[in-house]
Amino acid sequence: MTIRTDSTGTGTFSDVALVSPNIGPATHAGPDVVITLPSTAALVGAAPDDGLPVPASVGSRWLKLSGPGSVLFGDSAALSTTAAFGSAGSYLLRLVSGDGQVTTFDDLALEVNPLPQHALTVTASPLAGGSAGDSGVFPEGSSQPITASPSSGWHFAGWTGSGISNPSLASTTVTVDAAKTVTANFTISTFTVTYTAGAHGSISGMATQTIDHGSNATAVTAVQATGYRFVNWSDGVTENPRTDTDITADLTVSASFEANPPDANGNGILDTWEILMFGNADPGSNPAGADADADGFTNLMEFALNTHPAIPNASPLTCELVPGSEGQHLRLTAPKNPAATNLTYSIEVTGDLESAAWTSTGTTVETDTANELRVRDETGTVTGSHRFIRLKVTTN
Repeated sequence: MTIRTDSTGTGTFSDVALVSPNIGPATHAGPDVVITLPSTAALVGAAPDDGLPVPASVGSRWLKLSGPGSVLFGDSAALSTTAAFGSAGSYLLRLVSGDGQVTTFDDLALEVNPLPQHALTVTASPLAGGSAGDSGVFPEGSSQPITASPSSGWHFAGWTGSGISNPSLASTTVTVDAAKTVTANFTISTFTVTYTAGAHGSISGMATQTIDHGSNATAVTAVQATGYRFVNWSDGVTENPRTDTDITADLTVSASFEANPPDANGNGILDTWEILMFGNADPGSNPAGADADADGFTNLMEFALNTHPAIPNASPLTCELVPGSEGQHLRLTAPKNPAATNLTYSIEVTGDLESAAWTSTGTTVETDTANELRVRDETGTVTGSHRFIRLKVTTN
């Protein structure tokens, strides 16, 4: 620069060079940001510079000023980068830029919303079939374990509901992408009960039955062919008819039969008992319908009741009134001769002796063993003004 001064003292400048001041980078952190976890924030900063000093070299850096959790920058030295947040809340970030001489900054406010929570309800159907868990409130998108536990006698039949990874597994997972209900379905276990008859017999009743766990099968009867008698079932049971209760497994049994003991004179009284009581079993002797001791019981009935046919006996039958759903009900108890395996015992009722409409329908068998039969009339004094009950014995 050259300065000249004239006679008046006025100076003149020449060869003057003007130098611009270094104002530093114009740092801009970008607009405020709102995100929802677990998303990351996209940071788009800018730091245009005036080129000074020469040569120009601008560096930038992102910083966390405040916030409730940690902040992880993808590249804290890059103007455009990402930021991940450890927890929800309000954060303040700062972008700092410098050219070696001047440093500038700009702040950015971020609002980080928490991950939405959704209710997961885990139910069981039917409730008696088992239990299921676990219900709760969980973060959106999370995978939660669910477990189904069947009750005794039931089995797991599958899950219903959305987002279940494997609905056929009792223990699986469900994605909680919204409020939802998932249901563990249970089915009661069933079992097959099969009744068969060996040679010289048949089954009366439902021979093959499908029974729910813990329920009862319906009664069946082993029916012997003419000249044969029922012995037992293959599982050792001698009840006939038989009713199996509380079924918890498959069951298959077969009825066995054997030829009746000899009855040489064909009167329905087995020879061994007839010879013991009468002293003989000769043809034509001791007719079934005769009453040798005149006590009101025929020879065949004496055999059925195991009372002496040659000595008068008081009636071994017990007839009584018992309380029931229709007032008082007739009940008849009859002894049975275990040796009379060729006989069939039944107790019948009627409301009119003149019509002779005797039937076992409408009765309840309370006891039926080799030694005793007890049956109750289901019609009581409330419904029927007259009721009659009797024991019927027939030869097989």
